[in-house]
Amino acid sequence: MKLESLIASQAGLGKAEGTDPEGGVRPLLALLQACQGPIRPGAAILDFGCGVGHGVSALLGLGYDAQGTDIYEYWGRDAPLYWENSSPPPEVAGRLSVSTLKPYRLPYPDATFDHVLSVEVLEHVDDRQAVFAEIRRVLKPGGTSAHIYPGRWVPLMEGHINVPFPVLCRYPAWLKAMAFLGFRGDRQRGMDRRSVLAANREQMQITSYPTRRQMLRWAREEGLEARFAEADYVARGGTGWARLYGILSPLGWAATIAARLVLENMLVLRRVDHGALP
Repeated sequence: MKLESLIASQAGLGKAEGTDPEGGVRPLLALLQACQGPIRPGAAILDFGCGVGHGVSALLGLGYDAQGTDIYEYWGRDAPLYWENSSPPPEVAGRLSVSTLKPYRLPYPDATFDHVLSVEVLEHVDDRQAVFAEIRRVLKPGGTSAHIYPGRWVPLMEGHINVPFPVLCRYPAWLKAMAFLGFRGDRQRGMDRRSVLAANREQMQITSYPTRRQMLRWAREEGLEARFAEADYVARGGTGWARLYGILSPLGWAATIAARLVLENMLVLRRVDHGALP
């Protein structure tokens, strides 16, 4: 597996948000507020999978005490490996830290954060239970965590390689057929099908789509309350397309179906230490 493939797939809260840094954090904050109410000013928030710190910068601008972590120092010595040619200002870079992989550990003391946020990161995690255990450790008691990531069927196209039906992309025969039919990612224009197939197989080695049931089980086994909250997001108005589907919220079941059809997975976790919280 080439390092470049892993780098290209990690984007954090700032993915494709160069002209609108708040765009990456806005859906996550809306998701948290839909599930728990207002977020207190100055809350300590971790951007999990921070890239070069766009999300941290946006959170700081919104008045939160933000920090970020990633598996490489994209904002410093590992900058040439990152998919985007960008570097954060010193006041942001000073809030970014590298996580260790063996054993996996976030570089923070216990009970540091009120909230942990990520966008399009969990589909690249190798050991999700280890990640959930660390998220629980760094959350304060009662702290919450929100994660938006692609599902097995939604969106229709696997976003990293532009091939339909993400759940099928783990099968080499499917990738071969799609390469033959001409499906290409943004960085694959002009590539022959053999090169595309090789690149896509490499990408899918570090991308996977477990079931929602598996994700809930892994999180709960690490002492977290866990649920998917797309319907809450829609019912409270959400952002972007979710506002349109919010008109279905009085029907209840219709809002749930609409959310599942058009939104990525929205996983909300909560640290519980002494029994279930209301």
